[in-house]
Amino acid sequence: MNNIYKDKKGGTILMMTVIILSGVLVVTLGASEIVKLGLRMGRTQLNSTKAFFAAETAAEQVLQEVWKNNIYLERLGAVPCVADDWVNFTNAQCAGVEACCVGSPKIYALTDSNYGVIYNKTGNDVTFRAIGSSTDIQRIMEISYCQPIDCAGLECGDNGCGGFCGDCGPNANCVANNCVCTANYQDCEGICDCDDGPFHCDSGACVSD
Repeated sequence: MNNIYKDKKGGTILMMTVIILSGVLVVTLGASEIVKLGLRMGRTQLNSTKAFFAAETAAEQVLQEVWKNNIYLERLGAVPCVADDWVNFTNAQCAGVEACCVGSPKIYALTDSNYGVIYNKTGNDVTFRAIGSSTDIQRIMEISYCQPIDCAGLECGDNGCGGFCGDCGPNANCVANNCVCTANYQDCEGICDCDDGPFHCDSGACVSD
């Protein structure tokens, strides 16, 4: 009888030991998974930060070329950029200009990251997509602004962005970006100041006929 009791007691202790060890194992495995998840999240956050700063670098570079250096981006040969062109910042490849558009992807490397810029334009609205990437993480910044038309040679009219290419002054109307004197006035060296009465222009002034 005593041997049977001892065997039962020993079996119970063994089973409790197995259950306790199993619990410890489960807790240990769960803790290791939490640690691994934390490490993965840390790496993802680090790569996301690197990608963000790469995109910021791209945005700053394109804004410097367009605004500070006053560059109207074009393809080689003064051909307008088209949708989804990439911005090339290599001076030697842009015929001496600081930046130009190219049809194929143009990627620039940084330490542990890289960046590129994609050009789009709808009407006068220009959008640059500055893309930064690090390993498999991408961050994108979009920059949009209105690009006015080139007013060179235009006397008047809307520049496409809420401004004007010039003012015709009194007694004149803007017709196809040119100032045209209204009825009963004539152009006196750029000033519509002589009516059609007994006056005419003489050295920029209205004189009596």
